[in-house]
Amino acid sequence: MNHITQVTQILNQLYTIQGININYTMIDNNFFIIDFSFFNHSTLAQIYNTLPGGHLAIHPNKKAAQLTFMLTQQDNKSNAFAYPDED
Repeated sequence: MNHITQVTQILNQLYTIQGININYTMIDNNFFIIDFSFFNHSTLAQIYNTLPGGHLAIHPNKKAAQLTFMLTQQDNKSNAFAYPDED
C-alpha cells in the first residue's frame, strides 16, 4: 500500500467525524500529521474509535489536537512466525 492510499483512507475516515476543523495536514519523514481543532470532547472519543493506530496529542485548554500516523513503505513485508526454525 503506497502513501497516497494510506493518506486517503485516513482522511476519508476523519472527514466522517463531526465537530472537527482541520487546520493543516503534513507528511514528514514517513509520518502523516493532522493538526485540528475540536468543539467538544466526545469528538475525541469518535476519533479513538474511528482511527485506531495513530498517536493523539491533545491541548484541552485550546481545544486543539494533533493526530500522527506512521506511513509504511510500499512492499514492506515482515514475516511473522509462531515458533523459530529448529535446525
